[in-house]
Amino acid sequence: MFESPAANDSLSPEWELRLPRNFFTPADASYRFELWDRDDIGADPIGMYRNRSLPPNLVADADASLMLEGGAQLMLRLSNPQAHSGVGISLYELRGDALVVVEVETHSPAGRAGLAPGDAIVAIGGETVSDLGPQGAPGALSMAAQRQQRLRVRGSNGQMREVDLDRGYTWLSM
Repeated sequence: MFESPAANDSLSPEWELRLPRNFFTPADASYRFELWDRDDIGADPIGMYRNRSLPPNLVADADASLMLEGGAQLMLRLSNPQAHSGVGISLYELRGDALVVVEVETHSPAGRAGLAPGDAIVAIGGETVSDLGPQGAPGALSMAAQRQQRLRVRGSNGQMREVDLDRGYTWLSM
């Protein structure tokens, strides 16, 4: 979900906005765009689009006009996503002898390998996190996918497993 800032005192508001991140939507996703008039008295919907797909006239890098229920018009521009390299663990904590995963991007090497919040990475490329130290372990983790290094992971259930990361891109999502 994304909400733009309000445009005050305008009969023809315009925004040059980009969503804060790339986001992935499955092919069968449902979409809803709403346009609201908000003032000191309250907020009222002035247009809405609901569909099981994006508008057919929405193509990459071109403006597309979308007529909303209620008669309002919304101009959209779809751009191709920007790929990011790296492991795809967006937040972790160093806890003793492990890097504990707090957040993982779903469409990333870590996400595709099945890493989840609560997993504790205890070794990277055969070297323990405690041997790498607090300065070396984060750098080793950030390069693990590129270097094709195996991770040794202690799951939240205490079970140890080996994890191989692919060298694919991270596609950020909302």
